[in-house]
Amino acid sequence: AYHPMLAEMVPPQQRSMVAGINKCGLEVAWIVVLFVGMPWVTLYREQQGGDVFYGLPLYFLAAGVLLVFVMGAAFFLKEKRLDPLRPRAPLTPRQYIRDFVDQPMLLKLGFVNMLRSLQRTAITGYVALYATKMLLFEEGEFGQSWGYMPFIALVFAMPVAFAMNRLNRQMAMIASFVVMIVCCVVGYVTETPGMLLVAAICFGLADILIDIAHKTLSTDFYVQGMIGQQATTMNIFYGVGRTLGLVLVGATINYVFEGDYSVIWSISGVLSVVGILVLLRVRDVRYEDRLRERAPARA
Repeated sequence: AYHPMLAEMVPPQQRSMVAGINKCGLEVAWIVVLFVGMPWVTLYREQQGGDVFYGLPLYFLAAGVLLVFVMGAAFFLKEKRLDPLRPRAPLTPRQYIRDFVDQPMLLKLGFVNMLRSLQRTAITGYVALYATKMLLFEEGEFGQSWGYMPFIALVFAMPVAFAMNRLNRQMAMIASFVVMIVCCVVGYVTETPGMLLVAAICFGLADILIDIAHKTLSTDFYVQGMIGQQATTMNIFYGVGRTLGLVLVGATINYVFEGDYSVIWSISGVLSVVGILVLLRVRDVRYEDRLRERAPARA
């Protein structure tokens, strides 16, 4: 999530590191769900018989995590309510949209966020069906290839976060879409679990690059006093992408391509090209300022 606290409480130079730590936490959660939660669900189903209350252990696990890590963190942070910087008139839907549209760079980044969410959902939502129905992999074979994607993302998270302070984040996002194109090509021609593992590596690296670069670059353009509002709008773009990824891609697979799940790679590849074209009009102002500061020293 594009949490406003990243912009409110973290200095710009440290946002990449904090975003990387958050991404590590997310991947650890995925690993726990895949390798602890799912076996727990299977054991519970076998003991109870049938699918009654299927997934119930995961709900208890999620509730425990929320109690310990969310409420506990909130208690120790002792966050105090801030006084508003200036009084504002009641926010109407029209004004809400205008506040975001008036920031052209945020609007472009919002569209990129929707594209990457749509692309990510198109792959993660249907790659298991592609592997088991099209490639005839066993569930265990799929788990041993794509199931290790969270480990890949976890390994890359902090190195990418530290490197991001020195990189042009616009170019980092373009690179992520290029890596995703490679992922789509490998995924489309996959015939073995090993090839699917290569696609998973590319997917994990691309996901880390764009996640950290996009979140930290977006915070540079949030307007003081409207940070929470604009971060919420950025999350809406992501949510729209997820919805389109599940509904439209699923309908396309079923009704246009008659159950051919390999189309997810073609769709994602096209979205990568569109994302690159949009990013060509995005600027990393903080990176450009650093280059200008170094120029006199070199001269």
